[in-house]
Amino acid sequence: MKTIFILNPDELDRQYERLLPLFDMVPKTPEYTPLQLFERAKAQKATVGYCEENGIPQIAFAFEFIYYPNLTAINIIALAGSGFEPVAANLLARLKDFARQAGADCIEALCIDGMARLLRKYGFEKASTQVRVMI
Repeated sequence: MKTIFILNPDELDRQYERLLPLFDMVPKTPEYTPLQLFERAKAQKATVGYCEENGIPQIAFAFEFIYYPNLTAINIIALAGSGFEPVAANLLARLKDFARQAGADCIEALCIDGMARLLRKYGFEKASTQVRVMI
């Protein structure tokens, strides 16, 4: 399986129709819509990527950099598709390489419990609990 990080805004336009159905599989969230993931990437506020097999996208993902005072993190904001488990180790290894080369210290994900359980299989540990009140 091939993992591709889309760094060129023109390539985002070319991949939009192919990847949108995968991002539509992400559980609905008040933080963003699938379209907004692409808009953030075009504005260079996020990065979109995908894994493909035989030229067909299987997994789509989006992440952003977060600059804490003592730590730079890549925060996974969306991860969707089919057949994640068979490609997870390869995808996360590629993401770690990308993160290191970009100067990040860690990878984190704000995600639902099921995704957190899955990511723990690949070395992720619980770092905090987020709580929220809408106003």
